Amino acid sequence: MDWTLLQAGCLDELSLIVSPCAGGETDAAAIFDRSAFIDGSPVGFRLEKAEVLENDVLWLVYRANNKE
Repeated sequence: MDWTLLQAGCLDELSLIVSPCAGGETDAAAIFDRSAFIDGSPVGFRLEKAEVLENDVLWLVYRANNKE
């Protein structure tokens, strides 16, 4: 996800799937990438839903604090 879209309020919900495995990659992408030349203050999220799925997978749904 592009950081500028997050800051502009274009993202209202974040859905994350957390799987109980580790890859160990050193070059894995972050959820939100921000270029060094873009100013940015943190954007908070609040948890809306948490559900345990098959194989101990966790589904998390967050609402962006900049979207009411």
